[in-house]
Amino acid sequence: MTQVYTKDFEIQCSPSQRTWIEISQKIAALPLPGVPIRLILTKVEGDTLTFESSFIDTDREPVWSSLLDINIRQRVSNQPFVAVSIIPTGVRAEIGGFAGDATPSTNLLATACDYLVTNPNAVTASDIYFGQDNVLYLEGNLICQLLLGNIGVIPEKRKNIAAIIEKPKDERFLNNVINALNGLRAVGGINIDPVVVTGGPVETACTYSQYGNASGEFKGMDELMKALDVVENSSARAVALMTTLEVDDKIRQAYYRGESIPNPWGGAEAIMTHMLTNFYPFTAAHA
Repeated sequence: MTQVYTKDFEIQCSPSQRTWIEISQKIAALPLPGVPIRLILTKVEGDTLTFESSFIDTDREPVWSSLLDINIRQRVSNQPFVAVSIIPTGVRAEIGGFAGDATPSTNLLATACDYLVTNPNAVTASDIYFGQDNVLYLEGNLICQLLLGNIGVIPEKRKNIAAIIEKPKDERFLNNVINALNGLRAVGGINIDPVVVTGGPVETACTYSQYGNASGEFKGMDELMKALDVVENSSARAVALMTTLEVDDKIRQAYYRGESIPNPWGGAEAIMTHMLTNFYPFTAAHA
């Protein structure tokens, strides 16, 4: 059974040792409860570093290297010139912590380079996307793998995109999603195949950690992985996830009023897509 956990832990690391090679080795030496899929440095006091981390416990083997591995590139080139812009969701970023509100600043930065790699929520606003043509939209875990030197990126036009829809309680929801996908096919000329409906619910409760970061509690990950197995056996190499994210109504209303709280959906979305891209060879976004 696949389980996702979020826990915090501490390591001792003096300022003179604070390279990712040193830090990752100290983390790897701990009795970790699974494969780390998200790491957040939450506090530094003297030599003590406190991390909040999400782990996945599963029998499956990751398709990429661990976030704790680094592969320093032996050859570098500025042709083409590539920059990376990361604006994490769910940590109260002034710009880019919401739905697509970093698009203007991302596009401005993109004018200074050949390609700009960025994470999904920086430039996507539900149904609205206005990223420049040289902005490469890449899931967060894969950006980490790129920066760690474990993968490379080749710009291309996606020929085929898959969609996974959580089995809904109300069939009208499924009809609405299918109609939206058909609209994309007809108007955008996008090939969306396969479209997979999960065999059961994929339950996600959006929460906040003790450090105030957006997080989530998950059930039904095995149902999601069964659907992903179908996608893996297709020609699609990108997938959109459409699953329910439950947010307490008081938190949602406070967020809409503009109170200083992180995007309540962002952390759960990030953990879910990080899980996916650790175990499947394609990129993803939660719609």
